[in-house]
Amino acid sequence: MAAFSKLDEVKALSDIRVFVSSTFNDMNEERDYLARQIFPAVKAYARRRTLSFHAVDLRWGITKEESEAHGVVKACFDEIDRSSPFFIGITGNRYGWAPAVEDFGNDYNEIADRASWIDDAVKKGTSITEMEFLYGALERRDEKVNAWFYVKDNGVCDDRVTALRQKLDSQTHFPVKRYRDVEELGAMIYDDLVARIDSLFPETYSDPYHNELRRNEYILADNLAKMVDFDPEVYTTLNNWLRDNNRPAVAAIYARNTTTNGNTTFNVCGKSMLLCSYVSKLRAGGRPAVYFDMATCNADDVINECRRFVDRQLSSTKSPDRILVTVDNADFGNQVEHTAFIDYINLLSATNKVLISTRYGETIMKLSAECITCPELSDNSIDALIDRYLAMHGKKLSPSLRELLPHDPSKLDKLKLLLDHLVRFGSFDKLENEVETSGKCNLFWKLAADVREELSDRSQSWEPMWVLNALAVVGEAGLSEDEILSLTNMKPLRWAMIRERILELCRRRGKLYVIENLHETRTILRDLYYTNFRDMIIMRILTWLKDNDVSLSRLTVMLLNLYDNHIGANEKESDIKEIKQGHISFYLDVDFVNTMSRSDLTSGWRRYPCRDAKMSDGPTTWTGFKTSRPHTDAEMEQYYTKLSETARTLDRMDDYNYCYERLKTYTADMTPAETALQIIDCHIARREFHKAKGVKASIVFDTVEQQATAGVAISRELFRRLFIEDMLDELDTLKNILPEVGEDSRLGYEIRLLDIEQRLFSAYFNLTGNELNEYIRNDILPALQLLFDKLHNRGWHDANLSKVARLIGFANMIIGQYDFGMRGWLDSSVAFAMNISGKSTPAFAEAMVIYGLGFMTVGNPGGNADLHVRDSTLSAHKADRLCNPWLVNALCISKRMSLNKDSHELLDKKLDEITELVHGQPDRYGRELFDAITDYHSSRQQIKFNILTNDITP
Repeated sequence: MAAFSKLDEVKALSDIRVFVSSTFNDMNEERDYLARQIFPAVKAYARRRTLSFHAVDLRWGITKEESEAHGVVKACFDEIDRSSPFFIGITGNRYGWAPAVEDFGNDYNEIADRASWIDDAVKKGTSITEMEFLYGALERRDEKVNAWFYVKDNGVCDDRVTALRQKLDSQTHFPVKRYRDVEELGAMIYDDLVARIDSLFPETYSDPYHNELRRNEYILADNLAKMVDFDPEVYTTLNNWLRDNNRPAVAAIYARNTTTNGNTTFNVCGKSMLLCSYVSKLRAGGRPAVYFDMATCNADDVINECRRFVDRQLSSTKSPDRILVTVDNADFGNQVEHTAFIDYINLLSATNKVLISTRYGETIMKLSAECITCPELSDNSIDALIDRYLAMHGKKLSPSLRELLPHDPSKLDKLKLLLDHLVRFGSFDKLENEVETSGKCNLFWKLAADVREELSDRSQSWEPMWVLNALAVVGEAGLSEDEILSLTNMKPLRWAMIRERILELCRRRGKLYVIENLHETRTILRDLYYTNFRDMIIMRILTWLKDNDVSLSRLTVMLLNLYDNHIGANEKESDIKEIKQGHISFYLDVDFVNTMSRSDLTSGWRRYPCRDAKMSDGPTTWTGFKTSRPHTDAEMEQYYTKLSETARTLDRMDDYNYCYERLKTYTADMTPAETALQIIDCHIARREFHKAKGVKASIVFDTVEQQATAGVAISRELFRRLFIEDMLDELDTLKNILPEVGEDSRLGYEIRLLDIEQRLFSAYFNLTGNELNEYIRNDILPALQLLFDKLHNRGWHDANLSKVARLIGFANMIIGQYDFGMRGWLDSSVAFAMNISGKSTPAFAEAMVIYGLGFMTVGNPGGNADLHVRDSTLSAHKADRLCNPWLVNALCISKRMSLNKDSHELLDKKLDEITELVHGQPDRYGRELFDAITDYHSSRQQIKFNILTNDITP
């Protein structure tokens, strides 16, 4: 029996598995309540002690094949062994099924060897439930078994149930408790399990370092427990990098990336598993490796905690080789944390090799890290992962059911969510339907709906949905558990009951929880709950922020999301006024303006109510701050610089002129070259291109980078405004200084991209037929692909990568090549058209036109996210951007848009300006453009543009 004494093993592995035994049909309510509310709460409690907790509920853990092969009893006993020494027995008024000898199949002798009492039990007609009671606890009195029995106090029951209750009451080794309803049972089990966890795993470490060591080693072991086999080649790649001191000291494991509307994201597909697997292999080979997981660190300052832990590990580790430091989940919610992390890793890599896993290419780029792509898992590996994960919960799916689960290697996080949902699912009869429907539907919608239905009671139905909506409206700023309790005034026990089900829909970043897929999530939650509920939550959070300290960087992200998500439905006029004042003061507050990104600042000033405000009303202090502080000249310079750039982008010339004049008072100590760059920028904003060129020609720049910055800005604007010859002169100058600038620098990429784009432009309008196809195939595409590979290998997440990818798509489209191995970069509308209609259909061709031209016609560095076809409205701001070298195509797209009155008038005005520029030019492009504009003004009919033959037909 010594084989079943596993308490020491449990302590070593920090893994608690509890087998739950009862009859099924009359105990479904109890089992459902435990699975959905109590066990998740215990799991969360255990996790705080860096323990894993799994409750084994076999309502569907036995496959159809095992049942037909008479393997039910053996499967139950096997799970009891795996869960030993923890056991919970619950009995009501049903005795349950009593297996005969033939029901054991070929397993009878094996089971008899493990349980000598089985012969007598079968002869007496003992039920499977009582057999589990005997095998799990009652016949193991001499072992260190942790067992609890709970008896439902429900009055009359038959003689067999009465005898079982008497057997339980007569023994003294394990506690037996009576309960009246599921809530009372749940409270008993929660208290008993938590007390046992406290006694087995006391918080004895007073040194924070040992707590951190235990946490990180637990996360490492947890990832290894779920690990699947990776391609051996990736380990060779990692070893080669580690041994070669001439290669970058920092490497990053990242997933294959995708782009939607030009925005790059790295999918979650096994980065942490691969990193942990490599650490394990190194340690097994005798080479030390330090492991730190940032996602689960509870410190207020995660970066400093990482520094302290890693430095102590390194000081206590002796090795002749450079020690490998690994940092898992290096993802950040604000720029301050990101900068601190970059600084520390750069310092650390001076003497050590550093391997990180991250979602974001910006981290990789700033560290100049070598990229190591996480290989996609095969279907067999994903099957193994599913089997292993379910086995941890005492579950098993037949191969036919397992095939119904999604096997997308880029969505393992969603697969885990689905498996957790199935673990909680109680009905074996409905399992196949649940597996099939859950795999096909929107999983977040289903789980959020389950939260609303299952975790709500009549008196507190708002709490689960309140927390989910709150997490959605604060966005990447996230919320900690303490903040959730403070915002809701929720009792800790109530939070413990719903915590796990809500937070499983989030990713963890230190103490904070951030809900996944924000845009999709907000839409789903809006549909699940009434609209003004979200506004009530936003008002509550804004009020709470006035009395609670939140770091400036995180508060900036939080307020951006709160104001963006506020609708103002059914609110009092005073509340609407308060929100409006706070909204405008936020976008005029010096600290917030200097902290937020330029894209966020631009987006805020584009929308109501800021679009009706004036920048001259600032600077102000956000209405939520009780006091203000003085600002330095450097802070004010940054403030007016960012506002002037925003005003220029939005063509708010009054605001731009105001900010430019204010900026002069803070830039007196600028060098002549820095002043010239500022003046050039002002001239470009005012469309005074020749004045900008004159300033550039009259100044001697301090650095070649300053000269290149001015040249790129002027060239790009000249190109957009059709001054092609002037643009080519500027480009020649830029190409001459390219070696000094550096071909692989940001400015170098800009210059090379500008050169390729103008060559593509010239070829498109001056070549035809085979000559055009050959030039694009042999000259343009290789140059674009080389640029793309360089950017992609560095993991850059910026506008250049998006531009290059779209230009590749556009160039391929011109030559009629749609299937060019770039599906990962396709716009969502193109992917939809390809999958639904097929790549040879008009619908796909039209989608490709929009895909190839969208970002060029709009002039949006982030892609064509704001260019919507057919039913959308083209804003006045975007209509203004239609004037560029690809105006012919912009006209065609604009024919399929609905324009509001202001946009129509502005577009007409811009077309008149372009007509004056190109009128009378002899080249083919000028004539076609003039004809297109004339046709637009005269007929307003739909224009169809044949991209392959360069014909315009009404």
